[in-house]
Amino acid sequence: MTETQQKITESLVTDLRNGTLTEAQLRRKIAAVATETDKKRQDILYLQAGTTSPASQVIGMTYIEAGVLKDAPSDPNEWQYQTVLNAVQDGCCLPCPTKKLTASDSNLFWNAGDKS
Repeated sequence: MTETQQKITESLVTDLRNGTLTEAQLRRKIAAVATETDKKRQDILYLQAGTTSPASQVIGMTYIEAGVLKDAPSDPNEWQYQTVLNAVQDGCCLPCPTKKLTASDSNLFWNAGDKS
């Protein structure tokens, strides 16, 4: 729950306890709680690995942080994770790949064998 949602909820509780909560206020404030969001963007770690094994060596890494694409350090020894398993052990939730991605060019990603 966001800070704004908490304030709205506390306001509802206060009005209810004071006997001043009307149906219109209740509906308006519930709508406000439902539409209020945290406004934070999800960060995503994209790992490229040599195989689908969790113990596979990471061969490429890209971050999407606050909606902005960021490349990993150019030196693989400086990468946060050396294997997929390292990322999982650190709490990352990684989906299983359906296709191996082999190359990237700024904002484009190609499937294996398709670089058109």
